[in-house]
Amino acid sequence: MAERESRYQQLAAAERRAWEEAVRGRQIELRPVRCSAAPPPPSPTWWLPAALIAALAMAAGVGAVSAGMAADRPLCSRADVEAAVPAPVVGVIPAPDPGRPTDARSPRAWSRPALLALGALLVGSSIAALLFAVKW
Repeated sequence: MAERESRYQQLAAAERRAWEEAVRGRQIELRPVRCSAAPPPPSPTWWLPAALIAALAMAAGVGAVSAGMAADRPLCSRADVEAAVPAPVVGVIPAPDPGRPTDARSPRAWSRPALLALGALLVGSSIAALLFAVKW
């Protein structure tokens, strides 16, 4: 038992000497250096919000285009129904308001082209904004 204790003390002393030598070993030397040129200014970060807005506009544009493509055409006349359905038309139920416009002047008739145009405008403007941000 005494032999183990002495061996442990020897190893502990050797480890302590190794740590003391490692701490004393290398000294750090600092030398001031003169700069001949000023550091470059930081790059502007305006492009990040611009890219985020352009990405949101792109998503809204794609959504508007897909909503415009999925918009149903109103079936206002017998000819519209016959063109849309392959089965023969047996009868037509009249509209509850005979004075209601059923032609292309109705507001619903313009919803599909308006959504498509809005989507194309948003997608085009977002692509232009992204290209502008990449150029700068």
